[in-house]
Amino acid sequence: MHLKRLLTVSLLAMLCLLGGTVFAQNKSVSGKVTDKQDGSPLIGVSVQVKGGGAGTATDPDGTVKITVPETAASLVFTYSGYITQEVNISGKTALNVSLQASSTSLNEVVVIGYGTQKVKDATGSVASIGTKSFNKGVIASPEQLLQGRISGVQVTPASGEPGAGININIRGSASIRSGNNPLFVIDGVPIDNSGTSGGLDGGAGTSSARNPLAFLNPADIDNISVLKDASAAAIYGARGANGVVLITTKKGGAGQGVQFSVNTSLSTVAKRYDLLNANDFVRLAKDAGATESVINQGSSTDWQDQIFRNGFSQNYNLGFGNAHESSSYRVGFSYDKQQGIVKNSGLARVTGRLNASQSLFKNKVKFDVNLTASNIKNSYAPITTNAGFEGSLIGAVILANPTFPVKAPNGKYFSNSPSFRNPANMLKYFDDSDNINRFLGNISGTWNIVNGLSYKGTYGLDVSGSIRDTWMDSELLGYPNAQSFRNSPQVPGVSGTG
Repeated sequence: MHLKRLLTVSLLAMLCLLGGTVFAQNKSVSGKVTDKQDGSPLIGVSVQVKGGGAGTATDPDGTVKITVPETAASLVFTYSGYITQEVNISGKTALNVSLQASSTSLNEVVVIGYGTQKVKDATGSVASIGTKSFNKGVIASPEQLLQGRISGVQVTPASGEPGAGININIRGSASIRSGNNPLFVIDGVPIDNSGTSGGLDGGAGTSSARNPLAFLNPADIDNISVLKDASAAAIYGARGANGVVLITTKKGGAGQGVQFSVNTSLSTVAKRYDLLNANDFVRLAKDAGATESVINQGSSTDWQDQIFRNGFSQNYNLGFGNAHESSSYRVGFSYDKQQGIVKNSGLARVTGRLNASQSLFKNKVKFDVNLTASNIKNSYAPITTNAGFEGSLIGAVILANPTFPVKAPNGKYFSNSPSFRNPANMLKYFDDSDNINRFLGNISGTWNIVNGLSYKGTYGLDVSGSIRDTWMDSELLGYPNAQSFRNSPQVPGVSGTG
């Protein structure tokens, strides 16, 4: 009897010991992950047990909770644009982690054309910047993100109007002209750099082509890499001779959720032209021998007031995404409306974007889809660099007599000779606009054959269509209120489509 009782007690003790061992196998670790510089929470940071096993991602407020084996020694925190950090969790159930944003280092991964590579393994000159290194503030177009951020790369707009062409100079003068810009590759698809042709403006010249990147929403961009030297041509051929700018858009991540932002800005003329007022003009003209009754029409007009304005711009961005064990997605929409500081100039843009990926067969096969659709409407003022002797709008303002009135007594825009182009008249009776629809997409499949060896196939499509309408009224070319031209034949109106 005593032996039976002893055996029973021993068996119960063993079961308790084993049960205690079983229940003590796992533990829960929780904490918060933040940016080391500003303390802001980081969303979607990958948290993995070192050596494999459990993994998760941080919530929208940066918090994380993960169940790990009791024997786990450390967690690895990985986030795009930040230095990977390993944290010891032995004997810990709570922790706070601060990640340091990374600059381009020898271990950083950059896009190099056919795939990705560490900087230390790249044979050519490669520079890469991510979201943390982009220029801040109100960004109207993608190239403004890297302006002044990469050595050897100069980015300047062709003009100050919304949607204007860009000049990118990479290590030399080869790409100094907008027609010789580097090749742009977006998510693996080389794009056409051309824009709509210049419009007809009745002797005031033709406007330049538009920015080839204007269709892309800057808020959708995750990384920009620049291939600076001859290695770019080795990958992309002659099109890469002026360098290559590789743009990677944002992908879905765990816990991203919904993101919405609104930006507004007000722009004004930094410095106006220093022109004569009416009194100084008459005085100097008389000193030069002009007859006052001929040159003085009795008004005092600041012609710059007739063409310049404070430009108000607004931008709305909506994005949402998520990621699971074998799939991820991100959808983004944006609306931009930009007013130029010259009346009649502006841009309206609507964009939509989808990035998605799906892994199959235990990550042996992966499919990626990247799609962008956009509609851009540009409004142009008659501003050019190749006008005739009468000048375009800016030239007309500089040449205009400040004693001339904006309108004559009969209510029509003042003009007293064929050589005078009334700036206000040019804006009123000149209309130039375009409508551009563009679709960019690619589908790729990757087969991970063995560890370190994979095959990837990509199909890309870049389709765009545009219509540009330029219209001028006969009032723009005629002189309806000038008595000395009362019997002159009427100049017909001009219209055209380009």
